[in-house]
Amino acid sequence: MAKDFNFLRSSHHVESFEAGDTIYDADDSPGSIYGILEGTVTMNIIGEPPSFVEEGSIFGTYEFVTDRPRRAKAVAKTPARIAVIDRRAFLDVVQETPFFALRVMERVAEEAKTYLAECTA
Repeated sequence: MAKDFNFLRSSHHVESFEAGDTIYDADDSPGSIYGILEGTVTMNIIGEPPSFVEEGSIFGTYEFVTDRPRRAKAVAKTPARIAVIDRRAFLDVVQETPFFALRVMERVAEEAKTYLAECTA
């Protein structure tokens, strides 16, 4: 999937993070979704083991779509380059690259399953 995000490298806002840098905190407003161009991100939800998001993946989608506060703290596990896609840029990306909307929907479905499993546990 990493090659799917090559279009984000040159045409959208990309931020660099060092290992240990916070990308966003739990309870932050979900103004953007993120595409990992290089590196790995750790997702920390209180009371749960950390999970890891790898290069070529997107994260922050569930809260972005549902407009709910972030459930996890996202921290760069390794040095990382991440495309930061706000709502306006998201609409542009979807118009220019429709497959990206499918990737986001897939990720939202995965995160929704996890969220529902947590609610019923």
